[in-house]
Amino acid sequence: MTFNSSQMIPEMREDFERLLAFVTGPQAQRATMDQMERSLFQHVLHMGYQLLRLFVMMRVEGESHAALVKSNKTILPYHSQKARDYFSIFGKLTFECAYFYAWGGSGQSPLDEALSLPERCYSDLLLESAEMLGGEGAYGKGLRVVARLLGLNLPELALETGVAEHSQTVKAYYHQKAAFPSAQEGPILVAQADGQGVPLVRRELDVKVRRGTGDKKTQKKVGQSPRYHHII
Repeated sequence: MTFNSSQMIPEMREDFERLLAFVTGPQAQRATMDQMERSLFQHVLHMGYQLLRLFVMMRVEGESHAALVKSNKTILPYHSQKARDYFSIFGKLTFECAYFYAWGGSGQSPLDEALSLPERCYSDLLLESAEMLGGEGAYGKGLRVVARLLGLNLPELALETGVAEHSQTVKAYYHQKAAFPSAQEGPILVAQADGQGVPLVRRELDVKVRRGTGDKKTQKKVGQSPRYHHII
């Protein structure tokens, strides 16, 4: 579908006016709070999708097709418009941006870097939301919540790949923190307990010839033998 910003803006204004009429019109006088809330949520998602699409179109229309001069003095002439997919939290966008290419070399789309587009099509916000939901349980359950709330069906593999990619940044994140000053460090106290307890030997009079179900030969009293170590 071909569209441009000059066509989209009037259409979006009409959509907003229809939304105002929906909230203030005769139907609203008979609607329940739940009905209105659910309807507005879907309308807001649609408007978010349209606004995000308008933002992308404005950036595409503002692109220059003049040849690119790279830092190594290589010149890349304009080649064509290259299709790009972006799966946002509002839905999937497909647009075309300027692509520059020179024979025998690698191509480049400057808008990819300018918009900081992900290597894969899924937006950071969408994956972060799905990962948070999947952090406490199975990925499939989190994705079902995303489908229920946003109407978006994401493959489970996309979430698994995203988690694996993001996990690579954990060590780098903690390396950014300054080390604790060694002069302020004190002795470290380590407490150790195996949690298995101390066997309690029964008196001979308590020993039965035949034990019943659940009647153990010995009992244990947990937490009686902690061990402490000072590490200097």
